[in-house]
Amino acid sequence: MSLKKTYLVKELTKAAVIILFTSMLSSCKENLNNTKPDNNTQKQETNPNISIKNNQEQLFFQAQGNEPGWQLTINKKSDVLNYILEFDHKEIQKQGITDLKRLDNSNYGIFELLNEKNKTEVKFKKEECLDMAGNTHKISVIVKHNGKLYLGCGDFLVNTTIENELKSSNEIDHYICYSNDNRKEKKIWVGFNKNDIALKIKYEGQEESMELEYLKNEYQEGGTHPTIRTYYNEIYGGQVNGVYKTIHSGNWDYVEYTRGKDNKVFKFTIEHKLNPYGSKPCF
Repeated sequence: MSLKKTYLVKELTKAAVIILFTSMLSSCKENLNNTKPDNNTQKQETNPNISIKNNQEQLFFQAQGNEPGWQLTINKKSDVLNYILEFDHKEIQKQGITDLKRLDNSNYGIFELLNEKNKTEVKFKKEECLDMAGNTHKISVIVKHNGKLYLGCGDFLVNTTIENELKSSNEIDHYICYSNDNRKEKKIWVGFNKNDIALKIKYEGQEESMELEYLKNEYQEGGTHPTIRTYYNEIYGGQVNGVYKTIHSGNWDYVEYTRGKDNKVFKFTIEHKLNPYGSKPCF
């Protein structure tokens, strides 16, 4: 190839490169101009008044039961809990604002229906609950309305601190075995949580234990040791059958049971030989 032709090829190549570079530079500038943020768009993205997520109503808790039918739905919007409570297949409906709290010294939580004048009470406990259809739920629920108890199951649909608190308070930490004062061969055990609140009681010979519902406690100074009296409802089949009173003073523990149907009182005393405060029941 001659020198003249070689020189011509080089010049043409150089020109092509310059044209290509200029074209790319122009394209980049166009893209930059097109992607420049608009002031109105920026304001729209940072404006808290258009935050849809914060203002959405979220399903917080749901429960239901049968015989007779009832249903409770609680929604959360911002920090407010709104409830809808229906009885007898929606024939009776109540709604308003509710508050969630834990009952003092208890393994129960409660939804306080703030707009409810008839003192409808919704209590719940963290424990496995089986509904009529055979489905398993994490919460058992007791609704008391016009003097009648409605039983059912439910679930929290969001994580809550109170759910974890109830889980720990609903676990038996230790047991005490007692003998009947008049018939020593008749024995019972009571299971307590780590806060010394009684959760369950069982009579020797019974197939199942019964739940205890905390009512109140009394603290009395005097003598060598103070005396602590704690009162519980006995719950069986969803009904209150009687009232238990546990008494603790020093190394001694007692149980008094008042039967609901005739107010007859039965008394029991701790059996120190049967591993009191142990992690397993005596029978």
